[in-house]
Amino acid sequence: MNHNRIREIVSQLGFVLDAASDAVCIQDMEGRTVFTNKAYGRMVRRGSTELVADASEICEGGRAVGKIVVYHDISDINRLKRELDRLNQKLRKVQTKYTFKDIIGKDPAMQKVIETARVASMTPATIMLRGESGTGKEIFANAIHNNSPRRGEKFVKINCSSLPEELLESELFGYKEGAFTGALRGGRKGLFQEADKGTLFMDEVGDVSPRMQVKLLRALQEKEIMPVGSVETVKVDVRIICATNKPLEDMVEEG
Repeated sequence: MNHNRIREIVSQLGFVLDAASDAVCIQDMEGRTVFTNKAYGRMVRRGSTELVADASEICEGGRAVGKIVVYHDISDINRLKRELDRLNQKLRKVQTKYTFKDIIGKDPAMQKVIETARVASMTPATIMLRGESGTGKEIFANAIHNNSPRRGEKFVKINCSSLPEELLESELFGYKEGAFTGALRGGRKGLFQEADKGTLFMDEVGDVSPRMQVKLLRALQEKEIMPVGSVETVKVDVRIICATNKPLEDMVEEG
């Protein structure tokens, strides 16, 4: 009875569904296909494999008589994501430009800062660079990396204020396949893994949320990260350089 009733409904709405740009499939309660629209036929002919499906029951009088499934082809979106990832990786692989020789300043205070940074660069210590915007914190980060034992490895940088919390987590720690809608097949390595054996420069770190601070603390203390959607940790060997123009002590007092 449900099969016949769902056919009646389709006969009334089929022309409307054919005008939809998304692929639509209607099934009876036994899972048999009753109707597919024109967009569904085009999707099948293209052989689309990167799809997201939304399914809802069709109810009449409080009783389910069938199910409608709408397919969204995200192939182009994922292709653009992959191209953006490749471009970002190329940008991050560009060699760091600056050394301490490029930092010009005869003022005793500046000379003291340069000497302190030069000494710190030879240690494995995590470094925090503080100062107002435009004072050269990224130049110092470059110089520290280029003067460190890790100079032959990658210098990877990220602006922590440019991404919302959810994206920042996947960008830093990576994700497993299927971790969220639109996640690339096979997952993706995060910046911690990309910077393994090298340096990760986290600019505007003062904008990181308390929740992300906990995850960063684990990475700093345990030298391991957990990709989004994974239950297994990954060991990393990364030197962290942070920068901020925020009054951190005041922010701590404010909670």
